[in-house]
Amino acid sequence: MAISKIKNNSIADDAITSDKVADGVISAADVADGTLTNAKLADGTIESAKLASGSITTAKLGADSVTNAKIADDQIDSEHYVDGSIDTAHISNNAVTSAKIDATVASTGKSIAMSIVFG
Repeated sequence: MAISKIKNNSIADDAITSDKVADGVISAADVADGTLTNAKLADGTIESAKLASGSITTAKLGADSVTNAKIADDQIDSEHYVDGSIDTAHISNNAVTSAKIDATVASTGKSIAMSIVFG
């Protein structure tokens, strides 16, 4: 004999436990909107494969949550740097060549010691 519907008031509190519900019996359609909250989900419950593409937006990322380990080599272009954000501590030795120095600066010695330009 199949049970078609059971009224909520005929079930005692805590009478139906997870071990009494067969896998696959409760579908997404059976879960009311807003009933599954973060507090109801165990840590590690949602796998990354279950996240829809684009579902994690910039607003959902915490400050400093994207680390160097998560950025592939050679993936950040100069357009993403703020003007003046690269200081001398982050420029490698011998990285600035004479080809990168404006000719008017080099010829007048502005900001460059004359001994460096002319030997």
